Order: sequence, then C-alpha cells, then structure tokens
Amino acid sequence: MTVTDPENLNTHISSEPSARPAKKRSLSNLLVRFFTGMAVIPILVMVAFLGGWWLTVPIMFFMLVGVLEFYFIERRHGLQNNALLGIIAAIMIMLAFHFRMPILWQSAVIGTIIITFALEYGRGRVVRDSIYRTLTTVGGLFYIAFPMAFLVAIRQADAGYHWFFAYIYCTWGTDTLAYLIGNMFGKTKLAPVLSPKKTVEGAIGGIIAGTLLPLGVLHQGDIDITFVVTVIFFIATLAAIVGDLLESVVKRYFGVKDSHIPGFNVIPGHGGVLDRIDSTLLVAPVFYIYLVWMGEIALNF
Repeated sequence: MTVTDPENLNTHISSEPSARPAKKRSLSNLLVRFFTGMAVIPILVMVAFLGGWWLTVPIMFFMLVGVLEFYFIERRHGLQNNALLGIIAAIMIMLAFHFRMPILWQSAVIGTIIITFALEYGRGRVVRDSIYRTLTTVGGLFYIAFPMAFLVAIRQADAGYHWFFAYIYCTWGTDTLAYLIGNMFGKTKLAPVLSPKKTVEGAIGGIIAGTLLPLGVLHQGDIDITFVVTVIFFIATLAAIVGDLLESVVKRYFGVKDSHIPGFNVIPGHGGVLDRIDSTLLVAPVFYIYLVWMGEIALNF
C-alpha cells in the first residue's frame, strides 16, 4: 500500500469535523478565482480580437494541459494510455483546424490508433488489453482536443469575433448564473448523485442567461437574430449543463475531486483546466455544427 492510499480513501469518507475547513478554503478560493478572472478577461478580449496564432496558441496550451489532466486521472485509476502519442495527436488536431487541413487530424487519429495498438501488442499484451489502452488514448482526443480545436474554427467564421464571444457569453452566462441563482434560490437538486450542489432553479437561471446574453453580442455585430439562432443558443445552454455534469461523472468514476495535476495548477483558485472547460467540451461542437450548417465556415472533415 502506498502513502497516498489513505488519502484517497479519505476522499470517500465524509465527516462533520472536515466540513468547516472546506468552507474556509472555498471562501479564499472565491477571492483568488475573482482576481484570476479579472486578469484573464482583458487578455481573452485581446487574443480573440487579434485571432490567428494569437488565439490558437493559448487555446492549444489549455487543450494540452486538459489532455494531460485526462490522461493523469486515467492512470491514477489504473487505466494505462500513451500520453506522448496523445499529446502529439492533439497538437496535430489543433493545427488541422488552424490551417484548415483535415488530413492532419485524420492522420493524427488513425496514426494514434495504429501506433498505440502496435506498441501495446508488440509488448506482449493480449488483443483485448491493446485495444483498451488504445481507446483510453484516443478518448482524450475526442473528449478534449476536437472541441477545443472547434473554437479556432469558430473564430475563423464570417463575423468570427462576434460568434466567438457569443460562445463565451453563452457558456459563462450559463455557468455563472446557474451558480448564483442556485446559491440564492436553489432548493430542488438537479442531479444529487452526480453533483449535489447543482439545482433545478440554478439550471433554469443559467439557461435563460446563456440564451439571452449571446443575442446581445450578435446584435452589437449587426448579425441577424433569428428564431433558429435563439434555439441554437438554448440548445447550447443545455449542452453546457450536460457538459458540466459529464465531467462530474468522469471525476466520480476516476475517484478524483478535481482534475488538476498535483504541483501543476495553471489557473490559481480554479482547480484543473478540465474543471474550467467542461462546458466548452459540448458547447463548442454545437456552435461549430451550426456555423458549418449555415456555411459560415467550411467543414474541416
């Protein structure tokens, strides 16, 4: 038994004495999160306005950290993966959408599957284990790399700056208002087993905010606001809530409280990168599919 085993066991045991310190930590974290957000917002506005590599590089950075976190919590749970191949493939996927070259992501996915399987099988593992380790590696690409790469494609759309911030307002509006309304008025648990703190009242507040706020962004950009656009934003808010719950499922399955890698917390007060981009992982595909359907961006497949 390793030294960390008792700590892991303690995470599954709740006790009254431990409840008070948790509140103190959450209060201090709230202040850290606030000041971190104040520092990030102007940077986000600037890189989104500039676009191109100015936006692709920071998105790629957070994508890679998120992929590493995913592989790390897999390994903590005893699931093996080929992190090096996964990182290389994730970079290729991001570059595929930056340069609009589908051959890059196609090569990345196919290459990762073939090489990972060949390496694992060549080490003497049975076919079943080789397939399993291949899936744990590719899973990080479809769960994190592709949705983050969609953000680059969204910025490349016609009026991409406004669509990108419509996505930001939709995602953050849903998360923030769901949190605030839930704390003030929440009584009915939304998913008590998966995420005990989330409430139906908070979800309704988040859906309303996430649907209406991006409409204001499009109005500022003189973009036609149609019924279909409103429905898309509504669907995106539902995707944000589901994405948040999905990450809760992932963390519960792997037995971790947050996704960050110990000693490598790149967003002070916010836990891991996956904890911050969980909604993005489902909202970005909604925006991407809609903009492709409308002919605003070319299908990169």
